[in-house]
Amino acid sequence: MKSFAIYLTVFFVVTTYIRGFLGLDRYKFYENPYLVKLEKEKKSKKNHNNHKFAQTKIKKYQLEKPVAMLDFSTVMGSNLLPIEEKYLNIGIKNNLAKEWFTKKTDENKFKVVISIKRHIVSSKRYVSTYDAKRHYVIEKKIKININYKVYNSKDLVVAKAFIPYNVLIKSVSKWDYLESERIAKKKLFLKIGQKIANSLNSKRFYILHRANVSKL
Repeated sequence: MKSFAIYLTVFFVVTTYIRGFLGLDRYKFYENPYLVKLEKEKKSKKNHNNHKFAQTKIKKYQLEKPVAMLDFSTVMGSNLLPIEEKYLNIGIKNNLAKEWFTKKTDENKFKVVISIKRHIVSSKRYVSTYDAKRHYVIEKKIKININYKVYNSKDLVVAKAFIPYNVLIKSVSKWDYLESERIAKKKLFLKIGQKIANSLNSKRFYILHRANVSKL
């Protein structure tokens, strides 16, 4: 009996030593395969949800459609009519380079302050007949001086330009002179907007490069 007790003691001591030496975990011998499978599935589902949440968070800060990084809401000392401002903005945005548009909500924004001075050199209106129909014609020679400044988010001037523009505008309407005048304004301010956009496009790499450097 005494020798049997000694045998058991030696057996447990040797077994414990071997497990400790080999780095065996005593609990591994009692793992339930079903529980192990559930634990793996739980971890996999958690990782999938975390990845899905991360993607949703990234999409949250992306716009569906690109928007202009330039704000043209300020026109100084120009006394533009609503119809003139409308076609000025259309003329600018329709001719801006793609680099001025972004989907990022944290992208740099710029404010463009525009000044337009007009001097009508000559103006005449008359009625002409085409195909036995009356046409109301307006012709204007106009001298225009365009100035603009571009401000960054810190309200600092990052670019400016002066654009002289001498133009002869001719518009024709079958209805009346009011319609001819509206057509003339549309033509003129679409063209002014195009000139401003072309000028901004020529400066885009310089302006955007300065903005990116300031973010570093």
